[in-house]
Amino acid sequence: MPVSLTSAGGVGVKWLDDTLILTSNEAEYLAFYPGEECADLVDPLKDAESTNGRLALRFRPQKGHYGPARGILEVRTSGEVQPTFYELNLPGPGSGLPDAEVREEN
Repeated sequence: MPVSLTSAGGVGVKWLDDTLILTSNEAEYLAFYPGEECADLVDPLKDAESTNGRLALRFRPQKGHYGPARGILEVRTSGEVQPTFYELNLPGPGSGLPDAEVREEN
C-alpha cells in the first residue's frame, strides 16, 4: 500500500506563490512527470529535472490560482538500486481544495 509523503519522510513539499518546491537532501536526481490533469508549467523542460535535490516547478495561473500539480515525482538517492516514485495530487494555493495527496511507490 502506498505511504504518504509525510509518513515516508525525505521529501519536502511547499508552495511559494506560483511555484511548487520539492526538496530532498538525500536525492542525487529528481524528476517530475506531469499527468494529464496537471496545470501548465511555465517551462517543463527546464524546471522538471534536477541533480541538486531541489525542484522548483513554476505554474501558469488558471482562473486566479496556481496548480494543481498532478503527476509522478521520481527520486533517486545514492546507494539505491531502484528509484522511488511518488504520485502527486497537490491543489495549488488559493484553490480552496484540501491539502496534498501524495503517495509513494517503489
